[in-house]
Amino acid sequence: MKNSNRWAVLSFSIVVAACGGVDPGSPAGTGAASEPAAASTAEGLDGFSQYAVGVYMPDARYCWSDMLVTLYTDDEDDSNESDATAFEPTSTARRARRSNTGHGGTTWQFCKFDGRPFKSLTRYGNTDYYYATLKLGTTCPNGSMEFERQIDGEHDSNRSYITGPTGPNYVASGGVHLFFCMFGTNTDKMTSFPDFAMPYAVFHDYDSGQPSLFLAKKWVYSDDEDLHNFNYTSPGSGPDFALFDNMVGGGNNTMYDLAQVR
Repeated sequence: MKNSNRWAVLSFSIVVAACGGVDPGSPAGTGAASEPAAASTAEGLDGFSQYAVGVYMPDARYCWSDMLVTLYTDDEDDSNESDATAFEPTSTARRARRSNTGHGGTTWQFCKFDGRPFKSLTRYGNTDYYYATLKLGTTCPNGSMEFERQIDGEHDSNRSYITGPTGPNYVASGGVHLFFCMFGTNTDKMTSFPDFAMPYAVFHDYDSGQPSLFLAKKWVYSDDEDLHNFNYTSPGSGPDFALFDNMVGGGNNTMYDLAQVR
């Protein structure tokens, strides 16, 4: 719903929904497998459910169906401005958003994995290496920091939903509540992203430096409810919040930045 005194847009958002949505793009230089690769063989291992994370799937056919999380956010109905890029070279400058795109919502698809192989990429506070995953377990793994983002979708006949092994993420009264694990500085670090024999992406600041581990990048913008908007991020202050807000955040609308890492 529109309001002539709408709050200033500061800047969020995975496959196009049948009712019309933003397509976050195709994989960068990858093709679909004839059969999905094994998303994880660790379901029965102690700790899998506790530390599970979700990574963004450029092509959901690579993920086992019972490990696939599908999320649809029903965005603002009036003069919708939801927008997205395809995966682009890491040297690409952020383009201006398009207005009146006519998209009704945004669909995301994540694959669930054991989060224990994911660790920080820097010991010394180089924030270019900070990244985040969707939280699907009870605990963020390896010292990563938990954040929650509420996306307040269209208030009239909202159709937002989430399916699959959703973990703590849920939809209530049109609001989508998403939980994330941000990997910052830690002495226990990794030197490359886990190889699951499939392309995937994580959340990463589009405008930061792009170390070689980040192969391509994109952004997804969701035009959330305009009238009486209740978007928020928690915790909502401090230096770690500012870094997370550069990956997933904004004011009355949400900008998501992603990087393909496999």
